[in-house]
Parts: sequence; structure tokens; C-alpha cells
Amino acid sequence: KILSLIISAVLWLTIVNYTNPEVSVTVKTNIDVRNVEELSKSNTVFPLDENTVSITYKVRSGNRAKITPADFSAYVDLSDYTITGAVPVYVDVKDDAAEMVSEVSHEPLVVHVNAEAIVRRRFKISGVVDGSAAEGCVIGEMRHEPEAVYISGTKSELARISNVSFHVDVNNAKEDIHGSENIVVSDADGKNLNANVKLEPYDKVDYTLKIYKTKTLTVKTSTEGHTREGYVVDSIETSPTFVSVYGDDSILKEIQYIT
Repeated sequence: KILSLIISAVLWLTIVNYTNPEVSVTVKTNIDVRNVEELSKSNTVFPLDENTVSITYKVRSGNRAKITPADFSAYVDLSDYTITGAVPVYVDVKDDAAEMVSEVSHEPLVVHVNAEAIVRRRFKISGVVDGSAAEGCVIGEMRHEPEAVYISGTKSELARISNVSFHVDVNNAKEDIHGSENIVVSDADGKNLNANVKLEPYDKVDYTLKIYKTKTLTVKTSTEGHTREGYVVDSIETSPTFVSVYGDDSILKEIQYIT
């Protein structure tokens, strides 16, 4: 009778392994940071050199679709911090998923915490014009407020900053443009860094961009004084004979030629 039970068990395991085999799966999830207060210092942050962990586990193929990355929780505990900066990575499995998975492992096992000082610097803001004014108009000067902004972040992040700017779309404008735009912080390659830094006291600028009308004027010449006896002025040639000027419309209406 015992032999029959053993044979039955072996047959059952064989059938299960054949029809519902165990498979190995790897997922990735973010690493949370716990007990930050353990290392709380003024003007200091503690970023990790790795922010994600790969988790490998075994699961029956019939249950594979029931397991998601959300069933795993990866974290480091800053109470484990030592002078080397190395802290172990822990992985917890939710109770429901734990009943279906086995041989759970993860990589990396250890990450490093890099303490960095928070610094604050003042940066000038530049306005960038996109597009062109309408025909018969030119783009004039731009005024914006504020003209500069304070940016806070880690020393390494602030060292990456190459441009602090905002963009204005002219789009064939015929008159002055007024508006408000977000301040964009970017590196030398144009990568946006706003998510990594803090702008103070504002993250937007109010601006006015002047659009001037143009007018083509004839160049007129006149003479002063007298020629020598026996000579007269026959003609005067100028180059160019016309010039294009721009300015406020009310002023241009009063100008008919240029001398």
C-alpha cells in the first residue's frame, strides 16, 4: 500500500511538471528608501547609485500571469548605513504572491548611498524666440521678469546646467506679444534638468516681446554751401537709394523719407 502511494505521488508530480511546468521569470522594480531620518542632515541628500533591482523567481506557468512587479517591494534601510556607504537591498513578496513563487533572488544585493551637499546659485534667464514675425514686421527687444532665478540642487547637478531659458513662439506675429512661460533648465546637450533641481522663488517668467512694423524710405540728398565760380551741381547719386527702417507705427507714419 505504501509503495502504491509513492508511485501515485511520483506520477502526480510527473503529470503536474509536464502540464504545468515551473518557469523562471525576471522583473524590475524601483528601490524605495526607508528611514531617511536616520541620516537627516541640513542641506544634504542621499541618492543611490542604483535605483532599480532585478528580481528573479520561479512560478508555475499556470500562475505566471497572476504575478506582477507590484507583488514585490524592494527597499534599502538607511539605518544600515556605514562609513563605506554600502547598504543591503531587501525584497519583500506580498502574501498572495508568496504562495505561488519560489527561489526568489535579486540583483544587486548591495547599493551605495552617496551623500551630496545641496547648493544654491543664481542664474540669469534668457529668452529664446522661435519662428518669425509676419511679413513687413521685425522682432524687437524682449523684456521679462524676473531676469534671474535661484536654483537649488546637488553640486553635481548644478554643474551640469548650461542654459536657463524660456521659449516664445512668434508664429507670424504682427503686434507685441505678452505672456507667461515656464523656465526650462537644461544641460549642454539640451536635456531637461527641471526634475532634478528646485527653482526659487518662481518657475515662470512674464514677458513682453516687441514687434515692430517696417517701412521703406527714399534716401534724399540736399546740398549746402556754394560751388566754385563756373561750376554747378548737375546731379547727385546715392547708394542705396532706399532703406528699410522699423519702429513704433505712430512714428513711422510721420516719416516720408530719410536724408
